[in-house]
Amino acid sequence: MLNYFGRASRLVIALMVFLTVGATVDAATIYWDGGGDTLSCGSGAEDYWGCPENWLGDVVPADADDVIINMVDNIDLDGFVEVNSIVFDSATLVQNGTLVVTDFTLNSGSWDQNGEDIELFGDWTRNGGTFTPNFGTITLDTDNDQTISGSNTFGWMRIYNSFYFTDKTVTFEAGETQTFEDTLTVEGDIIDLFYVRLRSSNPGSQWFFDGDDGDFFDNWVYADVQDANFLDTQASGNTVQASFGMVDSGNNTNIDFFSLPAAPTNLGQTEVIDGSTILDDTPDLQFDITNSGPCPEFFCFPTKYILEVSTDESFSTKVIEYRSEFGDLDGSQTFTVGQVEGSDPGYEIPPEYCGDPPCTGTNAEYFDGQGNSGQTLADGDYFWRVRVLNDQGMLSEWSEGFSSPTQSFSLGEGGGPETVPEFSTYMMIVTLIMGAYMMKRKGLIVFNRD
Repeated sequence: MLNYFGRASRLVIALMVFLTVGATVDAATIYWDGGGDTLSCGSGAEDYWGCPENWLGDVVPADADDVIINMVDNIDLDGFVEVNSIVFDSATLVQNGTLVVTDFTLNSGSWDQNGEDIELFGDWTRNGGTFTPNFGTITLDTDNDQTISGSNTFGWMRIYNSFYFTDKTVTFEAGETQTFEDTLTVEGDIIDLFYVRLRSSNPGSQWFFDGDDGDFFDNWVYADVQDANFLDTQASGNTVQASFGMVDSGNNTNIDFFSLPAAPTNLGQTEVIDGSTILDDTPDLQFDITNSGPCPEFFCFPTKYILEVSTDESFSTKVIEYRSEFGDLDGSQTFTVGQVEGSDPGYEIPPEYCGDPPCTGTNAEYFDGQGNSGQTLADGDYFWRVRVLNDQGMLSEWSEGFSSPTQSFSLGEGGGPETVPEFSTYMMIVTLIMGAYMMKRKGLIVFNRD
């Protein structure tokens, strides 16, 4: 019999099996049994989370494991801990290190955060028991939608939506109250203009939150809020001013939101909004902006417009995303495909609205490499839309009439830059030439020179 597998091949196969088995180790459910003592854990470490003898099976939970603690005992969460989930009953725990967890459930017992950090990647549920933050921080920084259930007292909760390129939703249980010793920070994506959406678990029924700071919303950026009731103790029931980019999606109490700017109107010219075929590969796209303020007697909020051109109606294949500079835009505006980016007019967004990182993008620019100065459009179908952003971070709806009908046009033959034939076209031409040459050599084709 032939030996198809040499020694080297067998070693490779063994390694592949080892890696495959190692990669498919199942996560475990680990129970606290409190079996540690001075002898097994060391003096003063009998209650340590990191002592293997305190866990059933004498194995400390790993990052993919689910943890269940359901007995009366004292626990010291010592050092950095990362697990998939925790269900906590009956015990008394003091946190002395950072906890990273996907889902956290507190049913009974006492959890003292002790001023430490918790990074939450899933849902938080409090059905009972006592959670004491002592000004600890809980951070929700993931593209996952998340839920906060039960009434809770937190120290500082931070909700981020950075670099995920989509809106993020955090749902709070209707009828329950979230109290913050320090504050709640909500930061949407100020660069790509995506929101953190705060919602009720029962749409139409309010959720409540309470803080001791009359400037509670100073750390909120691009938050879309619905069904929220703010119980600010210093405001004593008075409304509190919303902050940069906060959107009122309805049924909110004690929050004074800014007005949304009006959407652009009077789009034109006719041939670029009715699906006509045009020949100009750098067309003018026209629209009106109404600076609706709120405007004091001699001042309106500086605004910029955001204009997009795409080859599909869903705008998933944008060829242009242009953001004008901030200015006192009002009345008729024209964007010409391929126009220069422009320069900073000297206006800066007020720093109190900027958050961290500071505000950028006051210059006119083709955003994220979509479009450029000197650009021309190739033949094909195009859709376009425009909206307004003011210096309070408030975005208008897309241009009037965008959804039906969509502003569109087609660039006809001769209008756009010449397209390069595909490789298959070249091959067909070469084949025809070579075929004609061979037929001529065989005398099947006779060229008459007269």
